[in-house]
Amino acid sequence: MPESTAAEIEQKYNQLGKNYSLPVFKEIDNLFEISTFQHHSFLLRNIRRTISERLDHYAKILSELLQPEANMKALQESSSFTEKEKQEMLVLYKHLMHLFRLSQQIEFSQNEEKDAEYINLIFQQWLSINTQFFKLSEKLAVSWQKQEKWEEDIMYMG
Repeated sequence: MPESTAAEIEQKYNQLGKNYSLPVFKEIDNLFEISTFQHHSFLLRNIRRTISERLDHYAKILSELLQPEANMKALQESSSFTEKEKQEMLVLYKHLMHLFRLSQQIEFSQNEEKDAEYINLIFQQWLSINTQFFKLSEKLAVSWQKQEKWEEDIMYMG
């Protein structure tokens, strides 16, 4: 199967968008880079899979912060959050996992309409999810600028 161009992807998406009231192409492309897909076959399914991969990635970040393993990265980053913030992360984690599992359920149905419904659902929620992760990433970056107790212990042992 020959590769599709970005214009062909956009054209196919716009056709599907009319049928399923999908978000504007440029907005969904900006979020999930769908114009970079190599083929326009099963376009909505592939968009849903891309979204699902992103949700899974975000959920793994939260999982590591909520249940850190004994490595420096996890210890440093997890210790930067209060219990209240961790409770908020847990709520977000559960929400992301619900959306991820919903995508898996749709995978088994192989139903284009369900793919479109999922894309619309995520699009409505993405700004909130993205905003929460932006704040989280800011705090993670700052966490590396301060010295933690476990760091002092390592220096003392060395």
